[in-house]
Amino acid sequence: MNGSVFLDLRRNGKIVQKDVPVTFGFGPKEPPNKPKQKGLTLLKTYDLEEALEEFKQALDINPDDPEVYFHMACAYSVLEEPLEGFECLKKAVALHLPNTETILTHDMLAYLRMHEAFEGFLNSNFSKYDAKLLN
Repeated sequence: MNGSVFLDLRRNGKIVQKDVPVTFGFGPKEPPNKPKQKGLTLLKTYDLEEALEEFKQALDINPDDPEVYFHMACAYSVLEEPLEGFECLKKAVALHLPNTETILTHDMLAYLRMHEAFEGFLNSNFSKYDAKLLN
């Protein structure tokens, strides 16, 4: 009834207890990070400063979300702020960004990839960059 599951418990073939309710399915979902979602929407429409504000709020909710750092790097790249962009990518990778290949292909990261500091950053597996080259 109503999507509920009940089991009969048996021992040696005899019913010990009838209609025992059983929970099933997945555990509770993590609530959506609304500032992250709003930031993504703003990023897609190139409202970059507002997107960054939303992403910062998203980090207050989950400071270990590599995707938020990745998307912040995208915004900083388009704004041509390489220090912030490289730092966000570094954090995203350190937090185990699922697909680091996107760093090499995402359109919004083109400015960072063209920057003279990028080759060293890439060769360090996205863990170090030469800050002297970012001025």
